[in-house]
Amino acid sequence: MEKTVYFLSTCDTCKRIMKEVSVNDEFKVIDLKENRLSEDEIAFFVSKVDSISDLINKHAVIYKEQDLKNKQLSDDEIESLLIKHYTLIKRPIFIIGEDTFIGNSRAVIEKVKSKLL
Repeated sequence: MEKTVYFLSTCDTCKRIMKEVSVNDEFKVIDLKENRLSEDEIAFFVSKVDSISDLINKHAVIYKEQDLKNKQLSDDEIESLLIKHYTLIKRPIFIIGEDTFIGNSRAVIEKVKSKLL
């Protein structure tokens, strides 16, 4: 089963979660800072969520600085922001076999852990 994790190397939450779920050498590990997401990758992740806005990390500094919470952005504008500002991408993102898990909520992490059992 193929295993991939997208994370940010400067994100302590990502590091903690990767340790918690025991990311090892079976995983392809992709640092979003070093390997920016392409339009195709964003489109793939969009296909896994209800709305492209579900991919936005609402704790990102850029989210607050640009007051994105109070703006009505089109999907194309959100996609452009996600490509331009890698810190806006909700993370970590785990792909395990055919399943994709996005974000760091306790529920998501528990699903990742159960998938890896």
